[in-house]
Amino acid sequence: YHIGELKDNGSTVETVWKTDLIKGDLLTVIEEELQSLGSEIAEKPSEFGTMIMLIDIARYFAQWTDQFVAVLRSLLKILENWILDCENQIESGTSNENMTLRIKMAIFNNLAVLCFSEGVLTNEDIEKLLKFVVQAENKAKLTSNITVQKFWTDQLKMVTAMRHQTLSCRINDIVDKLQNLEIRPSLTEAVKSLITDVPPDLVWHSIIYESGVISSCFAAKSSNGNNYYINAMNGIVLCNGDPPSHL
Repeated sequence: YHIGELKDNGSTVETVWKTDLIKGDLLTVIEEELQSLGSEIAEKPSEFGTMIMLIDIARYFAQWTDQFVAVLRSLLKILENWILDCENQIESGTSNENMTLRIKMAIFNNLAVLCFSEGVLTNEDIEKLLKFVVQAENKAKLTSNITVQKFWTDQLKMVTAMRHQTLSCRINDIVDKLQNLEIRPSLTEAVKSLITDVPPDLVWHSIIYESGVISSCFAAKSSNGNNYYINAMNGIVLCNGDPPSHL
């Protein structure tokens, strides 16, 4: 009753419960609807609530089929454009307007992280994902003495919790990929998105617990003696122990 009819295919036992949704033409219809709705809101950042819904639906079905991983990546492109649009507006806005824009950018970066919740992570994915994680964590902290509408702070708290949940499921994949030294420069690029004068030739190493477990934290020391740290799990970045907002 709780799990549906059991089917024995000879080697493994498969449940029907929920998986009936991914059979037949229904899957294609849902995919087309998500793509269509994504196109409708592509130029409407104010519809980020709809974006959250589209991402959640795509993430659910992406557990079973890669065609919805492709949907997530197409939604990611829309979010990247929204982030860029906010960056362009910040250049001419007032302090209050800029802080609201920063919070919006943090929200969009959080949502961008959700688009990597399923599917195989490529080297390019890791580079983008690290930047989104860092920006999501730090963008709205760069100016803390200006108040904004509670609506925006509440929305930021919600999507931040969603980001944390996503990364808790993906962090092992991320850390495993970062053991490849060729991908380590992605850490430098992520830090550089906050601290522009970061040397390009940083050599990163994993911080390992006494138990021998590799953590999600990485450290590097520049030739001029500055110590940089980044946590790939929560996006915290430090330079000589200080966050970017204190530099």
